[in-house]
Formats: sequence, C-alpha cells, structure tokens
Amino acid sequence: GGRSSARATAVANAAANAASRGANAVSRARCARGGARRGGGAVVRGMASSSSSSSSSGKMSSLTAMCDEFRDKFEVEYVTASEVLKRVRDGGDGVKGRALALVDVRGEEERETSRLPNAMSVEEYEAKRDSMGAHDCVCYCTIGYRSGAFAEKLAKSTSTRDDDVDVKYYNLYGSILAWTHAGGELVDANGAPTKRVHTFGKQWDCAAEGYESVYFKHPMAKGFGQMLRGWFGRKK
Repeated sequence: GGRSSARATAVANAAANAASRGANAVSRARCARGGARRGGGAVVRGMASSSSSSSSSGKMSSLTAMCDEFRDKFEVEYVTASEVLKRVRDGGDGVKGRALALVDVRGEEERETSRLPNAMSVEEYEAKRDSMGAHDCVCYCTIGYRSGAFAEKLAKSTSTRDDDVDVKYYNLYGSILAWTHAGGELVDANGAPTKRVHTFGKQWDCAAEGYESVYFKHPMAKGFGQMLRGWFGRKK
C-alpha cells in the first residue's frame, strides 16, 4: 500500500545519505524500539518472550534491503550465511580440501559480546595467513559494510603480493545478523554458546527473534574511532 511504499522510499533515501557520509552502514531502518542502557555506553534490548516468525521475517527483509544498498560498492565476492553454515557443519573443507577461515573485522567490544565459532580477529588472521595454505577467507562484521571494505582490501593486496599463498576472499552477506537468521551458533569470549549479539547501533538491530541485542549508545562516534585506528594502525 501507500504506507509500505513510503516507508521503502524513506529507507532507501536514508541509506544513500548514510553511505555518502562514509558511515559504516547505510540505512536508518528501525528494527527495534526502546532498550535498557548498560555501562560502557552500551544499550541492551531484551529477548522476545516468545518466537515470532513474522517479526523475524520483517527483520530479515530490512536487513536485506540495507545490504543491497551497498552490495555493489565493493569488488569482492559474496557468500551467504546458509552456504557458510553448511560448510562449517560439513567440517570446513571446501572444494579440493581448501580450509575455511572466518575473520571478524569488528571492534574488540563487539567481538567479546559474541562471534561465530572459531572466528579470528583481523590481527589473528594476519599473523596466521601465510601458514594456512590454500584457504577461503570469509570476512564479516554487523551487516557486511566494514567486512566488504576489508575483504576488498585483502583481495587487492593479494593480487600484488609476490608469494604462493592461495587465498580467496569473500564477504559474508548480511554478516553476523544474517548468521542469526540462518540458525548459526554464536559463542561468547569464553567460547560458550550465547544468544547475545552486538548490532553496533539501534538502527541495525535486525537480529533474529530470540536474540538479546547489544549496541552502542553513540555508534557513529565508535565508527569514527575505528576508522582512525584503520588509518593509523590498530590497537593491540
């Protein structure tokens, strides 16, 4: 109807404006409202009391709309959460025994909330890359913007490197939020299963129903700090 069309137009316009400002995400879609503040500038939205397939479907639709706004921005191949999940459940090896490396490009506070099982930080991956042999590297963040930029950077740098490491780089479409919709497991900093997920900001709170969303009170300030660390070197 008219309301749906107007809302879709508003989401698209907001996405374009965010992208032009160099924001980490490109939409102001509201997938959740309200939340309780916690220390450290984080906000928590509690888990739903019961599962709602229609609500999850709406959140996945919003997530897809956001991801599609910047999908063609990066020169990198995409892989879906379902494809990665199947490969993980099959043991990780792909065609001709290629290993799988999952790289979480988010900040430390986000990773400590939860991550994909066996995922490495950027620093961990860069230290291990040359000793991993032939492998496929799947990068992810919240919805795929930061990881798209990072995967593209790695792919371009690899093409100019004079070594024999056979690596293919991919961006996880929808990233950790799509992973929740695909039924993938998340683990906390201790490796224990968790239903908490960091969505960076309230406007990207599109995790599947049943998850406890955590996000920064001022996500743009956090994003600017991460951008500066990217320019001048990451904190150890």
